Amino acid sequence: MKNTAFFLLPLLAAILALPACERDEPNPDDARRYMEQNPYGLDRDGRRPSAPAEIPALTISPTEVTAEAVGDVFVFCASGGQPPYTWNVANPASGTIAHDNGNPCSYTVAQLKKNSVWVKDSRGRVATATIGYEAP
Repeated sequence: MKNTAFFLLPLLAAILALPACERDEPNPDDARRYMEQNPYGLDRDGRRPSAPAEIPALTISPTEVTAEAVGDVFVFCASGGQPPYTWNVANPASGTIAHDNGNPCSYTVAQLKKNSVWVKDSRGRVATATIGYEAP
């Protein structure tokens, strides 16, 4: 009898401990965490959704312009990438930029010197345009 009690006591403890491990209510964070770790799970209808759309490469247009005089203005447009866009100029003394809500950007020539304008998207990708000049 002692051997049977020795065997049944751990079994009884395990059986009594199991209900304590169960949750009374489902945790909504479990589903969110699962979907973050398994983005290609099934949708609500039980179908496998398509892969997320690829984000097109960030481009700038035009990629190269030639300034002929101080005061020339060029307009650059960004496309692709992941907006919002951030614009910058390599040498602000040679030309300034202005933009309205991130796209397009206008560049005004301040000096006839080579310069560049670049646009950066929210994922950190960069596209560059070159401003050349014609010597007087």
